Amino acid sequence: ANMKEISGNGTSDLVIKNGDTKVTVKAPTNGEKGTVDFGDAKVVASNLDANIAYKAGSEDTKKKVKLQDGFNFTAATDATTTAEGPKSGLAITTGDNGVVTFGLDKATRSTIDNAADKNLSNLSDAGKDKVKELAKGAAQDAVKVADGINTTVTTDTTTTTGVTTYKVNANDTTVAVTGDGLAIKGGDLGTDKVRKYSLDLSDTVKAKLNAINNVGDTASNGRDGVNGASGAKGLTGKDGLNDKTLTDKVNALRNGEAGSVVYTDENGARLVKAKDGEYYKAADVDKDGNVLNGAPKATTVEARVVNPDGTTTGGTTKLSNIADGKVAANSKDAVNGGQLN
Repeated sequence: ANMKEISGNGTSDLVIKNGDTKVTVKAPTNGEKGTVDFGDAKVVASNLDANIAYKAGSEDTKKKVKLQDGFNFTAATDATTTAEGPKSGLAITTGDNGVVTFGLDKATRSTIDNAADKNLSNLSDAGKDKVKELAKGAAQDAVKVADGINTTVTTDTTTTTGVTTYKVNANDTTVAVTGDGLAIKGGDLGTDKVRKYSLDLSDTVKAKLNAINNVGDTASNGRDGVNGASGAKGLTGKDGLNDKTLTDKVNALRNGEAGSVVYTDENGARLVKAKDGEYYKAADVDKDGNVLNGAPKATTVEARVVNPDGTTTGGTTKLSNIADGKVAANSKDAVNGGQLN
């Protein structure tokens, strides 16, 4: 029997299949008409009677053309400059796959390319004035003059009409100091047009600072200086402080490393204080207070009177002119020989 109609229920999609080809009739929704989805099927409609609308620019009325007829792009031929409408000068070509190419025709392109070679000597006076006016305005827009750093700009009103002359006034700079604490050098204009100054302490101030810096320095050649005889002999000959700074000497006195009473071990060997706060033999600590080669610290620290020759053994020095100490069970005072006689 001949099939005249395939009907759906109006609410579900209707699918028609023939092999791998599938056509889907979409159910209408929201009061709209249903649509047909051809999927990957090839649609052939040799007698399709459908139109496509088109318009140009801001035209209100749309025109129509049959889809089978397609568009026909044409170039305008009107070469006049008085009437409105499209003018000549375009070339249009078509290619495969719907490609349409628009461009200037040869005559128009040649005219544009050769326009720069035109001689403008035939301009009228009004035309020449217009060119001058445009050039002047362009120059004024391109060049802006304003005050800068240490400079001011003024306009010279006595110049020729049509010409603007600017005067740039540079402000010079001078630098001066009061007193003798600072010294200023330079001030000459360099090749880079910059005037450079150098500010430094005066020689007087530098001399004073050097004097302060050298306080306690052993560079002097006095009695206890580098070359002084007594600095290398006697009590101060064995403390290792010759040619040391005042800071080194003060720290040595505070730590019991120098002076008339020093710290020693039980055998009378001089001790010095290391960074860890412990006392070691002088040879076991470097100048920065670091213990060398894991040397052991002193287990017995004694305060000893230094002999006149700098030694700490032999008992050649006596402590005299000492008040009698208290003799009692819990007394910590030192006692004199006369108290025991």
